[in-house]
Amino acid sequence: MAQVSDAKLTELIVDFYTENDPERLRKGVDINGMVKWTQANGIAKLNRMLMEQYGEALDMNKNLGSAVQQFNRMSMAFIDKNVLQNEEAKRDEIYVKLYAFYERYEPNKLAGIQKIVDFAMFKGVDVLNQKLMIKDGEDLGTD
Repeated sequence: MAQVSDAKLTELIVDFYTENDPERLRKGVDINGMVKWTQANGIAKLNRMLMEQYGEALDMNKNLGSAVQQFNRMSMAFIDKNVLQNEEAKRDEIYVKLYAFYERYEPNKLAGIQKIVDFAMFKGVDVLNQKLMIKDGEDLGTD
């Protein structure tokens, strides 16, 4: 069989996993590594392995074009989900520290903590800490 371009092989592999094991795509299967391995070892060997595991092989005659785009969308959705979870965890951590800080130093500001959390998320905790050091002589790290 003639050598297949990396781009075509990438599309075929992404399409295969999209149809047969989308969870593996979401978990981050190394498509580039599979392409390199297949170029070195041959499509027939990859297809034998896929047949053993999934009962199907790459469809070399399939007209593709959007499989890579769909994979990229799935990857971005996964990344976005992780970024959002990290941002939420960071926001929660700042909130807890600010609550303890203001409970100790300025209880009358407890009602406005959310605005300060928003400020810290936008400008950064370092900027907030600088302001707290100037005003109160302590920051969230020393509380």
